[in-house]
Amino acid sequence: MWLAHTFASNACNAGSRVALKEGNRAVTYQELNQRTDALLAYLQSIGIKQGERVAVLSKNSIEVIETYVTCYKSGLIYVPVNYRLPFDKLEYILSDCDASVLVVSPEFAEFARTCAHRSNLKTIIMTKQSVQDLAFYDDLVALQPADSVVVEVSDVTPAAIIYTSGTTGLPKGVILSHRALLEAAKIYMLELGIEPKDRTLNIMPLFHSGGNAWTLAHLCRGATGVVMPDFEAKEVLKVMTSERITTVHLVPTMIAMLLEEEQIDSCDWSLLKVILYAGSPMPQTVLKKAMGVFGAAKLAQAYGQTEHAPTISYLTREEHVLAMQDAADEKTKGLLKSCGRPIFNVSVRIMKDGQEVPRGEVGEITAQGESIMIGYWRKPDLTAAKLVDGWLHTGDLGKMDEDGYIYLLDRKEDMIITGGENVFPTEVEGVIYEHPAVHEVAVIGEHDEMWGERVAAVVLLRKGFLLTEEELLDWLRPRIQGYARPRCVYFVETLLPKSGAGKVLRKEVKILIS
Repeated sequence: MWLAHTFASNACNAGSRVALKEGNRAVTYQELNQRTDALLAYLQSIGIKQGERVAVLSKNSIEVIETYVTCYKSGLIYVPVNYRLPFDKLEYILSDCDASVLVVSPEFAEFARTCAHRSNLKTIIMTKQSVQDLAFYDDLVALQPADSVVVEVSDVTPAAIIYTSGTTGLPKGVILSHRALLEAAKIYMLELGIEPKDRTLNIMPLFHSGGNAWTLAHLCRGATGVVMPDFEAKEVLKVMTSERITTVHLVPTMIAMLLEEEQIDSCDWSLLKVILYAGSPMPQTVLKKAMGVFGAAKLAQAYGQTEHAPTISYLTREEHVLAMQDAADEKTKGLLKSCGRPIFNVSVRIMKDGQEVPRGEVGEITAQGESIMIGYWRKPDLTAAKLVDGWLHTGDLGKMDEDGYIYLLDRKEDMIITGGENVFPTEVEGVIYEHPAVHEVAVIGEHDEMWGERVAAVVLLRKGFLLTEEELLDWLRPRIQGYARPRCVYFVETLLPKSGAGKVLRKEVKILIS
């Protein structure tokens, strides 16, 4: 019940403070409480009970956040759906989670119509505009419920089902408890020092666990969230400055796009307190440029995955500053290549063949903590393989140094084995990113009759730059050992395919060049 009490407390103690803002619309904490009570009253009036699933298919909006607040304070299970998925996977998710409610925005009206006759859906709610035969969100939250129905919810009760991207098959639903969400929010509040006076930018997709945890942390602290539906670099810069944003959560790709904008150097970043980056490793060239533009003391990094709600480790702002000092030794400078140390309530072990490996050796990153998932929705076998003796097996390869810093190398399935040697694509990509002509790169393995696999690079060049395969391979020759050096380069003209968390999808890259 902690989340429900927190929302009620904010309505009482910070009622007139703006909780959410989207364009010219604003909702105070008192209004947030009233509107979510009204939405809950409607859902209960049509027979929606604790434990039923409420799916949301929409870009970021005030309505999306209000829906998940309604779920978290009532025992309903919130299911955010990645709107970038094809229709067949959207239909699979709705069927798999057995959703009773679907909340959609107008751009997905066609899909909503195809779902209208599903026997398990009790209602479809349309946001933003009224559509015939569908419940209109604005009408529902304008109702004044006669009585506020209190629902007792335990900490271990499922609160959300967040589906993975499903790039290697059908999406899997990760079940997160109320306790897991609380712990995830606490991490951000404590590690980043979130305060009621903060103003955050909600630009991370809310179907992503990081976007949810970030938003929840700021709501719990009574801060103000400025909601944006899409990432467009020029518009984001404009909103960050005009709305006096103090905290923002971005993926490295977003940061790289912001740094490409000419006006960024003329922006005033004095009010900005922290940029948390996560989702994928940050190329060193991009990271150092960002620290130069925004300030070295403003960047922090988080590593994790949906199954851990999501944070596992954290590289602090102070550690970023230490690593950038001219007098820093090589070990300290190398911290920027790490993803920090385990957060305060998480234990991490590096495992191989069922045994913990010595510090400095490569193995699978495993984690144990209060924010670990309950399991995969209706997939007990996959759950048993992922959760072993209370430890989450991440599927990520990495190593830990003697000071406890974790160095992420790659996904186990992305590792390339060529001539018996292990090649980690992320390490090779980090070197290629140092070339001034490279905007994006993905390193993949291709079948080779002699070596088993060969290393290949897929490159998107910066605007105005020219580079040939021969020139890039010559540039790499003194920088990468022979077995790890790409044997060929494919140049593309569009941004590389990415997940909702901003990670380059190497399997889709392989399809792209095939």
